Amino acid sequence: MKNLKIILIICVILIGVTDIVLYHYSLDLFSQYDEISQGTSDNQQFTENLKNASIYEEEWYNSMDKGVMFKLNSNLHSPSSLNKSLPEIKSLLAKSKDANENTLKHLNNCQEYATSDAEKQYIDLLIQKANINKKIYDSYAKMMSEYEKFATKKLSAAELSVKMTDAKQDLIDNNAIDTDQAALDTKISKLLKDNPDFQKKLESMNISPSFLGQSY
Repeated sequence: MKNLKIILIICVILIGVTDIVLYHYSLDLFSQYDEISQGTSDNQQFTENLKNASIYEEEWYNSMDKGVMFKLNSNLHSPSSLNKSLPEIKSLLAKSKDANENTLKHLNNCQEYATSDAEKQYIDLLIQKANINKKIYDSYAKMMSEYEKFATKKLSAAELSVKMTDAKQDLIDNNAIDTDQAALDTKISKLLKDNPDFQKKLESMNISPSFLGQSY
């Protein structure tokens, strides 16, 4: 009878120890699961925001490069021709502003969810490019009143030319011209070349050429 009590006591102790071990093991499993889930969530958020930023960056290109710039250059030969195109040009300018703001918003989100050094460096370069686009938008928005004066014959072609030259110089002084963007594209290309797995991931996402350090 005494031996039976001893055996029962030992069993109770063993069960208690087993419960404690299993409890802590379960906590460790949940902790590891949470870490894996968080990593997966960050990766998904990074990818989704990068895709959205790419979509808006393409909208920027279509509204600014193929829109505002193209239509201005096509209509500067005649005040009346420019006057007819001004409503569309202003609309495209507004779209380019919206596109740039959304590009920066999603890139800043990407920065929050970036987990590797390559991702962080990459997003930083894209943000620099988007900030150049912002300076370009600001320049055209500021110049729009001068284009309106020319379109209504309140400003001569020669006077407009001077204004345009000054605006171009401001962009040069603010590091916001083609050569500045090309320098960033070179850095992006080198970063991706040094991180081939990351490059493959980006290429599989079907993002804009600009986001791969290439031109349209």
